[in-house]
Amino acid sequence: MQLTSFYFAHDACFLIPVEHLGEGGMSDAYWQELAARELVPPGFRACFDAAYQRMRARMSALSSAAPDYFPPTRTLNVVVLRDRTLHAFFQPFEGMCALVYASDFDLTQSSVAHAEYQLVVAERVVQTRKLWRASLAAVPHLLAMSDEEAADFVSGAERSTRPDRRAAASVAERLTELRAHVKTEGLREPLEPAEGFARVKGTPLVIAKSFAPTLNRLAAAVESEVAMLLATRQETQQAVRAGDEPRARVLAFVKDERPQVLIANGEGAIVWSPEAGDSTAQLKQELPELGSSVADSLIEDLRVADQVTRWFYQRVSGAAELPIPGVLEEGGGVYLHHQARKIVYALEQPGLAPLAEEAMPYHRLSLRARTMHEWGHVAATAGLVDVPAARRPEFEEALKNLAKAFSEIVGSLSGEARVNANQELLHMREQGDRLEDLAFARLEDYRANLLMKQLMPPEVLEAYVRSNVRSLLLEEVAPLRKLARYAYEAQYLWLSGMEDPWDYFVRSTYFLEEYVLSGFTSEEACKRLFEAMRGLCRCYEVDATRVSAGTFAEQAPSAE
Repeated sequence: MQLTSFYFAHDACFLIPVEHLGEGGMSDAYWQELAARELVPPGFRACFDAAYQRMRARMSALSSAAPDYFPPTRTLNVVVLRDRTLHAFFQPFEGMCALVYASDFDLTQSSVAHAEYQLVVAERVVQTRKLWRASLAAVPHLLAMSDEEAADFVSGAERSTRPDRRAAASVAERLTELRAHVKTEGLREPLEPAEGFARVKGTPLVIAKSFAPTLNRLAAAVESEVAMLLATRQETQQAVRAGDEPRARVLAFVKDERPQVLIANGEGAIVWSPEAGDSTAQLKQELPELGSSVADSLIEDLRVADQVTRWFYQRVSGAAELPIPGVLEEGGGVYLHHQARKIVYALEQPGLAPLAEEAMPYHRLSLRARTMHEWGHVAATAGLVDVPAARRPEFEEALKNLAKAFSEIVGSLSGEARVNANQELLHMREQGDRLEDLAFARLEDYRANLLMKQLMPPEVLEAYVRSNVRSLLLEEVAPLRKLARYAYEAQYLWLSGMEDPWDYFVRSTYFLEEYVLSGFTSEEACKRLFEAMRGLCRCYEVDATRVSAGTFAEQAPSAE
């Protein structure tokens, strides 16, 4: 089985990836690897598979009954937390992973129905960002359960040892009332609820008006559990080991080791640079009193950004003279400073507060990827990742194939899709764009990732890919532009170690539902488009005379 080092990169959790999940649960190959590592009890798979099957079956039934309210089923990467000090409200791969606890699939601490419920909530948290909204989205599953399954959910919630166990326990305590006072009637028809009932805004649920105060109290109880959990973690993050001076240790690190990184505050102002000499006064002003583990994490982040930068300079000939592209954005937490030619590490990161919490699992792999991606843009713009002269004819042919693939899709459109496409194409012509030109909007990213593939371990690129190939279903982008965006972003998957990138793509993004099952076009036409785009990407090569590969693992610590 490929990529096991990525799936099991951390002791605190493990990843059950999309490619090893099917309708029946996890693959035999994955289970054999997981069981061999003795990370879970023997009954883990039976409980997981049974809960996963039920979740998928119920999601499919609900989507068929009320597609406007329930999205089609899709497959997410499942991150299983083994460390109870971790909360389940972060996203290692933004929008593409569901987080559960290992204890959810241990029948001494859970049940199959409770495990199903937690899988549903984890999947819905990705969309709603709120535990109560996710819990509300799981109510139709509870209503669809048999009396025996409902009792199984209650007993599992009572046995649960999850750190946020009170959230599900609160629902379990009110389950009899929920099943009596909440209904999913009139899912398809926009009918007025019956006398004495009201619709829960934004949901297919209809509740007895007299039950509304109880439902509101339940919502508050669930959300308060999250607040308490996060507050408890914040408190533990502030702990200081005996004899430690965390803030002084961070200042000493940058002063003594001089990482080749700029440090910026939340407003983007540079508060430390390697050229600052022994002066750390500005940085000291930005640093609050830190917990020991937070200081450890911040130091390791700075060290990683420094190591990746040094590795780039070591493996790329003439790196110091390469021009910095003016199009690179200066923002996003980790970016390249145009004038200083150094990576900037901001003390406020997307999805992470480096001064208040230690990094979550998979963060540092993503940090390596983001840092090398920035340097990859430099190399690509300088021509170190380009189409060699010998492959120009192949490239020109690929361009024709791409234009043809787009033309076939547009030509086959009918009805409203045709009208909308004509308007979209007219707007593009007014802007001087052609449909096939849209594919070049992000080819710079592909080229940067091609360099990353050569210079970084596979786990780093894997973390990048699973974060940057995601569903665009809710993006407000015109259909043809979105199709073009899908076509080039999906190419990152073919750089990864996945055995079947197309399968991963269509099962995890709602792409088929949006473009094929809707009748917009055919799967065969989409495959031809993606293959044409892949033909274009295959023409790019890293200049082996300027870039030399090596084993980065020998130069830097492991994933965490």
